[in-house]
Amino acid sequence: MSAENSLEQSATEVETLIEQEINPSLPEEQELQDKILKEEVTDTQVREEENNQEIYTFLATLFSELRDTIIKHSIKSVLARQIEKQNQDVNKRLEIMSKKINKIKTQIETLQEERANISSEIEKRENRRCFKCKQPGHLKKDCPLAPPGSKQLPSYEELSCSSNLLGYESD
Repeated sequence: MSAENSLEQSATEVETLIEQEINPSLPEEQELQDKILKEEVTDTQVREEENNQEIYTFLATLFSELRDTIIKHSIKSVLARQIEKQNQDVNKRLEIMSKKINKIKTQIETLQEERANISSEIEKRENRRCFKCKQPGHLKKDCPLAPPGSKQLPSYEELSCSSNLLGYESD
């Protein structure tokens, strides 16, 4: 905003200088009017004064348009910088969101793989057949047709005895 203030200040100074150079001061205007009334002023002098007034009006208009253009350019420049900053902020947010989305996608893929593995495992378990009754869904140790005492696991002694039968020595 300081650039705009300095531009306006410069514009005001130029406008003041133009007014001082082209626009006659009040006493001079009065003098000129007095001369015209006395018919001492020639047509050339009147035309020169009219031309000076036209030039002053033209320069004042030109200066006003120039000042407006400078102000508009300054505003556009400030707005362009603000828009650029906002675009950078949006791009940073998009990048962060993109990374989060990719992380979530990876997690979803991992979960889908785990689900497929679990489904496969469940399917394998459901397709098992009991060696005793040949029915699917359970193993021999869990067979409902097995006698009540047979569902227990063999004891350590039983296992060591059976290992002796295989030719292993016990301690």
